[in-house]
Amino acid sequence: MYIIIEAKIGNLLSEPVDAIVCSANNWLVLGTGIAREIRVAGGPEIQKECDAIIERNQGLPLPLGIAVLTGAGKLTDSDGHRRYIIHAIGVGYKEKDKIPQGRILATPTTVANAVRNALIVAKSVNISTLALHLMCSRPGYSTVEPSKAPTIMLEAMIKAIQQFEAEGSSSLVRAVFCLENVELLDYATRLGALTTNM
Repeated sequence: MYIIIEAKIGNLLSEPVDAIVCSANNWLVLGTGIAREIRVAGGPEIQKECDAIIERNQGLPLPLGIAVLTGAGKLTDSDGHRRYIIHAIGVGYKEKDKIPQGRILATPTTVANAVRNALIVAKSVNISTLALHLMCSRPGYSTVEPSKAPTIMLEAMIKAIQQFEAEGSSSLVRAVFCLENVELLDYATRLGALTTNM
């Protein structure tokens, strides 16, 4: 199966895709970064769905490395794109009030697991196109260096896709990495070099 993996400078929220993969914390609080942008643009319904997921988990934080699905709220366009948000949990907090010393940093393993599980969630609802950003690479939130994050994410994607193909089922046909600035263009080259091995 031929899958297009594209890297570009662009706004994650404006991509005409079925789902946006958002880096999330283990309490599913859409408080900062891309998560906050999704909450503001998509409306309060997305956070309400996140809160309901935590409530169903007995009010406890979710494990790092998993991914969960919500609707996209007002981000869903007239053509039905951006129907879903996939919250990929790479970082966490020991306390719900998020005191700094309670932060659980992302690691290469939790990021890779979060990406892989995001694709499993996408497959479960037959998503064919999705957009991702450079997850869990902010200083103070992660042990992952920004220059290494694209490789970690793409290798996890490739492994997941290869597993789906071995099982005879994969709905994904296109994935877009939306990068934030010119400095990240070099990372797009890394992505392109890896995709030629698929």
